[in-house]
Amino acid sequence: MSRKIYFCGSIRGGRQDVGLYAKIIKTLSGYGTVLTEHVGDGELDKNENLDDKGIHDRDIDWLKESDAVVAEVTQPSMGVGYELGRANAMGKKILCLFRPESGKLMSGLVQGADNSTSFAVKHYKEEEYPDILKDFFDQLSKEDTDEAVAVKKRKTGEEEGAKVVKLDTDNGSSTERKIYFCGSITGGRQDASLYKQIVEEMKSKYGPVLTENVAREDPIIAVDGKIVTDVKIHEMDMNWLRSSTDVVAEVTQVSTGVGYEIGQAVEMGKRILCLFRSEVNNRISAMISGAHDGTSVTVKDYKDQEYVVILKEFFQ
Repeated sequence: MSRKIYFCGSIRGGRQDVGLYAKIIKTLSGYGTVLTEHVGDGELDKNENLDDKGIHDRDIDWLKESDAVVAEVTQPSMGVGYELGRANAMGKKILCLFRPESGKLMSGLVQGADNSTSFAVKHYKEEEYPDILKDFFDQLSKEDTDEAVAVKKRKTGEEEGAKVVKLDTDNGSSTERKIYFCGSITGGRQDASLYKQIVEEMKSKYGPVLTENVAREDPIIAVDGKIVTDVKIHEMDMNWLRSSTDVVAEVTQVSTGVGYEIGQAVEMGKRILCLFRSEVNNRISAMISGAHDGTSVTVKDYKDQEYVVILKEFFQ
């Protein structure tokens, strides 16, 4: 059976690497069927005939169907972050490729998700990606073989009904409201003062904000004067996200990390509000705007102080 591969690359966040995407996709086709080969199409904007919801729903169906996810994460991308957040929550096998020589900053959340098994982040030079892909898919093939052997050894009925496992279903269901705020950190701090205003508005009227550090002049978390590692940041943020009741994200600045948080939050079933200023950036990710359903995920375009009214409506 052919392996189904989901490839992620920046689209509305910037198409500077589309030529590289096409090369990677061509190499990936030797390992299976690439469901998202259109990401390497230099004329994608002209050839795409779906609205944002159609793009979102189609791509998430492909993501669920996939056996492995490969993402080129050098170009910051809200959509790629969203796909990775959902894919990680789904338990997909994930490989992220990042080129330090580009001068771009790697998302701390994506880097911190690296566990070298189900989620791997590789820093590379362009000529190195074929060997990295080979190692990744060789390991997947070995795991597939090991799993097949393990399945044969299982007793009939062991998987179904042999054990009753009590799942931790805590989804931030405490009566106390806890808000998780998302805003760009490594993606750019142009809106830091706005983040502070939004966080102060929520703290004063609607409840504690677990991630108020995002609104600080220096948002990087330190413990006992030492900068926390990316792995620890990912662990802390995911724990806060799980314990939250509501998620509010300012998504105007392109940020892979914010996209990742939103993707994880969707999979956790959180109530999510995304605030976007089209007068600043008219290229909102299709994966974010397409997730809007007006109930669990709400995306609002706003200007200046309009966020005050939008927050009031969201928290009512």
